[in-house]
Amino acid sequence: KYKYPNTDKVVLNVDDLEITAGDFIGITGKTGSGKSTLLDITIGLLDPISGKILIDNKNLDLNLKEAWKSNIAYVPQFPFMADDTITNNIALGIDPKFIDINRIREVARNVEIADFIENDLPSKYETVIGESGIRLSGGQRQRLGIARALYNDQDIIVLDEAMNSLDVNT
Repeated sequence: KYKYPNTDKVVLNVDDLEITAGDFIGITGKTGSGKSTLLDITIGLLDPISGKILIDNKNLDLNLKEAWKSNIAYVPQFPFMADDTITNNIALGIDPKFIDINRIREVARNVEIADFIENDLPSKYETVIGESGIRLSGGQRQRLGIARALYNDQDIIVLDEAMNSLDVNT
């Protein structure tokens, strides 16, 4: 169960949910039904007011939380974009001398943005995309956010409405 601080209303009440390694799941529901809250609890950003989150039968407590979060790539609906290059936005937070450009190209191909980068951008992967990625469409920004999650090669990828700006075929 979860309720936000300084409120009495329980906004999430899940009796039992099991997700097994390798599962692909989707969570649907009306606006305000608790989908994002469930994700935030599951990935360790929020703590339930009652009940437990178990990871491999171990309670998700302070001792386990940092290790758990380090295995998760989270792609929000509107991913953060720095006023920097395509490369540095995909490998966000990684020291430039440790960036693997071949991996950058690979994940760009995986999210189907490589052709755009390599054929339409003047400096290709070194093109600066502007503050908040202003020089890109919403779908292109989302593709870069997904590429970032793939680049980091985490065990778990959480997509929070991360594909709503992509076309139907994609």
